[in-house]
Amino acid sequence: MKLALPAKKRLLSDWNYRDLVLRQENVRLDSHRLSRYRNICETNADVSVPVLFPQVLISPLQIALLSRQTAPFSFLGAVHKYNVIEQYAPVDPDLRFHLQVQIREVRVLEKGLEIELENLLEQDGRVIWSSRSGYFVRGRFPGTAKSAEALPCLPVLPVDAMQPHEQWHLHKRKGLHYARLTGDYNPIHVSKYAARLLGFERDLIHGLCVFATALDRVEPTSSRAMREAFASGIHKIVTTVHFKGPNYLGHQLCLYARSEQGRSRMDLYCAGNTRPTLQAEVQYCQAD
Repeated sequence: MKLALPAKKRLLSDWNYRDLVLRQENVRLDSHRLSRYRNICETNADVSVPVLFPQVLISPLQIALLSRQTAPFSFLGAVHKYNVIEQYAPVDPDLRFHLQVQIREVRVLEKGLEIELENLLEQDGRVIWSSRSGYFVRGRFPGTAKSAEALPCLPVLPVDAMQPHEQWHLHKRKGLHYARLTGDYNPIHVSKYAARLLGFERDLIHGLCVFATALDRVEPTSSRAMREAFASGIHKIVTTVHFKGPNYLGHQLCLYARSEQGRSRMDLYCAGNTRPTLQAEVQYCQAD
């Protein structure tokens, strides 16, 4: 498996990442796979395609792109940091579509690299869904300038003055089920022993899996609510999520949420952690 192989030692300056683009044409949506996704992520069935599901479809392209031997790092143990999704229309499950992934930016931080991918879904002749995905790869890259991180942090919700919106338990095998769905077998998600070797308490769930569950449990950000928003004339929906810490399999999760005037905020906590492990914002945008 490519992710388990160490990358050859190469200089970051020699990596022509801007030339790397992967594209998949004429994709047909697999209704069985979508049903499995809803079951694994514990979301309600709806006629619309969930806002995070295109990210599942794009995941194999992302892994293939970042696992190439020309990369100056190993993608083993890479951590998903953030996603910013802009959706302009619902994905039509009956029409074919095209997927594209490319590396948009590489930033050298204090303790490693932040790699930002640009992901596109085109349908009926236009881009109707796009996302920026940020990944962090730990390591030292001497001789390169230090950059600022891409996204400003969201303020923490005042949870001391709030009641939990939802609480649920993460099944110990959910990481393996989601890995089979997406092809993302990063060992931190499927093996507690490998996760411990990489500095974690135990194996942890994929960020987008638990975020899908959280989105569906807050009514203004559910698939049904987003579908109805587009039907009422909303120009686009922007979904931003920061993955701040591990959500360990077998642990209890607690979600806090607040919604007002077309904007929803949520912070997720994992048992034993006093800081949010996930922070997200969903904004409904009217046309200018």
